[in-house]
Amino acid sequence: MSDYTEDYLVEQPAIQFMQHDLGWEVVNCYGEWSGGVSNQGRDGKREVVLVSRLRPALQRLNPDLPVEAIEGAVEEICRDRTALSLAEANREIDKLLKQGVKVSFPDQEHGGQRVEVVSVVDWEVPENNDFLLGSQFWVAGELYTKRPDLVGFVNGLPLVLIELKKPGVNVREGFFQNLRDYKQTIPQLFHYNALLLVSNGVQSKIGSLTAEWEHFGDWKKAMSEEDVAGISLETLLRGTCEKVRLLDLVENFIRFSDSKGGVSKLLAKNHQFLGVNRAVAALVRICESEGKVAIFGGSKETLTPALSHGEREQEVPHFRGGFQFAGMVKRARELRQTQTPAEDVLWELLRDRRFLGLKFRRQHQVGDYIPDFFCAEHGLIVEADGGVHQTEAAAKKDKTRDAALTTQGFKIVRLPNALILDDTESALEQIASSLPSTFGRGAGGEGLLPADGPVKPRGPKNGIGVFWHTQGSGKSYSMVFFAEKVFRKLKGNWTFVV
Repeated sequence: MSDYTEDYLVEQPAIQFMQHDLGWEVVNCYGEWSGGVSNQGRDGKREVVLVSRLRPALQRLNPDLPVEAIEGAVEEICRDRTALSLAEANREIDKLLKQGVKVSFPDQEHGGQRVEVVSVVDWEVPENNDFLLGSQFWVAGELYTKRPDLVGFVNGLPLVLIELKKPGVNVREGFFQNLRDYKQTIPQLFHYNALLLVSNGVQSKIGSLTAEWEHFGDWKKAMSEEDVAGISLETLLRGTCEKVRLLDLVENFIRFSDSKGGVSKLLAKNHQFLGVNRAVAALVRICESEGKVAIFGGSKETLTPALSHGEREQEVPHFRGGFQFAGMVKRARELRQTQTPAEDVLWELLRDRRFLGLKFRRQHQVGDYIPDFFCAEHGLIVEADGGVHQTEAAAKKDKTRDAALTTQGFKIVRLPNALILDDTESALEQIASSLPSTFGRGAGGEGLLPADGPVKPRGPKNGIGVFWHTQGSGKSYSMVFFAEKVFRKLKGNWTFVV
């Protein structure tokens, strides 16, 4: 056999680099089925998720959840999505990766159903995840069986697909001859894909699931803008498949866009990835210099989540007095499963600190009541009211409830469902107007003035303005990636004006 083969010149060096330089476990899957059954735990070649690695990863990341929750998450992750387009299926998986898998299972302690979210990836500590590179991985479709060169699995999910050609073969052939064909013949592999890489060892390109060839780009600088530019496979792998950078790319630098032509998946370019991370790092330095603490997580490139591990360990008032009032916790869980369309819309706007950086809870028990949405930081309750609240009996009940909560120091905002659905901006303005101003005074002038005495701080002060003057779609997307990463990773009440 000639030494000048694709395997010898490109694939084996890539495998060695991923294993020894980037720390991936590697396995040659060419003979996976030689014994009649898969040595990777697959039931058939149509399966693309390595459940034998997914299940223990979920158990490790969610040690307090029962087997039923883990199995429910595995089932949801692996369920058939062939009825969806590739991009729609991919967006579903992307959401599960970032937000976790919501599962419902019998509550053995309190009865009824218990709802929890199963984490799929540890974004903060990469080493808590399982990284496996499989070469020559067999995948069967409806008519044909294919064998992609390299597949990168994170916790058993095929997030990275690498197609290689030998030097001298135009790198574009990896796209037109292989990736395009795979999308038609083994589409299930792309439901989980985050990055598509093609290379002939000398020239390398990266793109997203929906990108045409002209939108595949170089990744010339692996670690910083000061690197010497290069287009080799090693530079591409170091810049995108190093564990910290891969998780950063997947979590913070992928967006989906709806258009008349369908769903498009947007992946940051090399300069956007480096530039945004540099801007975020600069923002962190400013926060730290002004006493606005920003603690790094698993590495110097990864910021902590909205609540650090230390904050999550602190006891936070839950307004239940340490008791579970008869059946109310169970009732709150039930209400979360039967939200109205207006409540669904408002929750999407309030959740994950999306609104003014504030932490809202939905259907959270407050004393003897279960408000629709609750912000403990400001003692604010938001109710989404449908037509039933217009009846005399309901209005009387609401008045009694509001009076009881008001006397306990809570402020209540009631929003008609129609307003939430038809004029979302006005609904959010009403919520914002009910919050204290930066001097601690409410919309009507009530509250403390600075001269009235010190106000106990509720977190880092906000006084940093981020100005981003942008022109052109590329810079606009950089701004979006920057804002999303700040919202996701850096605690604070951030406002961006474009």
